[in-house]
Amino acid sequence: MTSTPSPALAHPISSTPITLTGPIRAPRQMLAEQTYNGQLSVHDGETAEKLGLAGAPIEGPTHFSQFDPLLASVWGDRWFTNGVISSHFLNMVFEGDEVQATVVLDGPGALTAKIYSAKTDGTPVLEGTASVDGDLSATALASRLAKAQERDPGQLHILDKLSVGQKGAEEETITVNADDFLGNLYPFSLAQKLSKITESVSYYDDNSSTPNPFGVAIMPIEMMSVISNTGSKRVGFDVRQPSIGLFIDLEVRLLNGPVLVGRAYRLDREIVALGQSRRTESYWTLTTLTDDETNVPTAQVLLHSGVFKDSYPELSVRVGDVLSAASWPLVPPGRRASIPTDGEALDREPRTEMFVNTLVCYTGLQGRCSHASGLRWVVVGRRCHRPRQSDRVSRTTRRRCPGRVGG
Repeated sequence: MTSTPSPALAHPISSTPITLTGPIRAPRQMLAEQTYNGQLSVHDGETAEKLGLAGAPIEGPTHFSQFDPLLASVWGDRWFTNGVISSHFLNMVFEGDEVQATVVLDGPGALTAKIYSAKTDGTPVLEGTASVDGDLSATALASRLAKAQERDPGQLHILDKLSVGQKGAEEETITVNADDFLGNLYPFSLAQKLSKITESVSYYDDNSSTPNPFGVAIMPIEMMSVISNTGSKRVGFDVRQPSIGLFIDLEVRLLNGPVLVGRAYRLDREIVALGQSRRTESYWTLTTLTDDETNVPTAQVLLHSGVFKDSYPELSVRVGDVLSAASWPLVPPGRRASIPTDGEALDREPRTEMFVNTLVCYTGLQGRCSHASGLRWVVVGRRCHRPRQSDRVSRTTRRRCPGRVGG
């Protein structure tokens, strides 16, 4: 059994806002060798480049650890027993980036807070809420989930075998010990994670000399997504392959926490929403961890996962077919376009483009637009190339190219 310490104050005593800002840290990449279904993930540099990303992103939950010391300083041990962190990921972080976490409370005794994380250049990383009041209807993801559940997801091609209300196909239990290898989806052990964790807490380490009210080491909150997701490929949630995924939103709820190292938990999963955007198809999964010995629900993880449409070959056609599509407009003759030579890296955002998934389409010849030539250039990532018949792009590139050439 675990104790449930009281917060420092039983109720707010002032409306004076309080802002806590943590130190600048450089998160570490631990998923470069992640594989599933025999393929590398978006955390691999080459795979990320093929998807047009600036680099291999560090997994979003990694940034949660920077909030633990800040929130524990406000709510004490209650943060580890009844804390809820709810986050929408805004921009990717790459190895070498430096990140700082900020917590904003309405005043002393407040049981909810807004959380932010940003790179040192000001680029926002995530935004959300943290709380210990037990009100799950007011978290950052509550409204996002509600909107997703109200919205028709439309026709899905990669996630078409999934359905709202679908549950895991088999009974799952998990026990994590410090040196257990967590599998190909998370190719490290808890001990290895703790050696590189962005911000550590003594409760995570069984060898710490600091008194631990829980008796044994507890699982880092950022590891809750690992625990709930490491067996997710075996539960019958059939996502068509090959395809590459990413995390969009994540909420971790400690109901009767913490989750203890070396203890067995039963996992129950359910798909609670489906959706799609221009670049992804996505699904929301709610996973409940129940103490296998006491049968008490200990934690929940709400995960919004996306799958890149561009990563699924069945959604693509030959570039030659796209280039012959009559719906593509030609730019008026004589207008100059910022078109690099073949293979040249772009040094700025182009002024004439069609952002379709990860590709940008061009009309032009040697920097000048012409009805006569009708030559389209294709940018993969940030490099300009003459299209080849063997290249593949999304069918959605058939949509008309907006804007016009300037400069």
